[in-house]
Amino acid sequence: MGIARQIRSLDDRVVCHARLDGARRGPAGLAGGQPGGLSRVVLDHGRPEETAAPPKIVNHPLAAGRSLRIETPGAGGYGPPERRRPERIARDLADGRITPSAALADYGFSESTSTGGFRS
Repeated sequence: MGIARQIRSLDDRVVCHARLDGARRGPAGLAGGQPGGLSRVVLDHGRPEETAAPPKIVNHPLAAGRSLRIETPGAGGYGPPERRRPERIARDLADGRITPSAALADYGFSESTSTGGFRS
């Protein structure tokens, strides 16, 4: 699981610095696992003026009311996704670790199918 941290400036004198690796290529998976996600920096996340920032910024002014969000990925996967047990995928869904669309796209898993959770 990755981490997202967002800060909002309360003063016009705030200056930000960020240096993220992994913005072009995520962490490698092991033993057939898929790669992890990408790092990114976002200004004003969730607002109409949201913009992506470079992964390395220096002396970036952040006016009062503006925000800076830093997202870092978790590790890559371990083992081929098609070999993951259905009960573990269902648990990840229930815990909110993955979305139903990700379960279907990444694992071919849908709780509504009658083939043990996997599409045929």
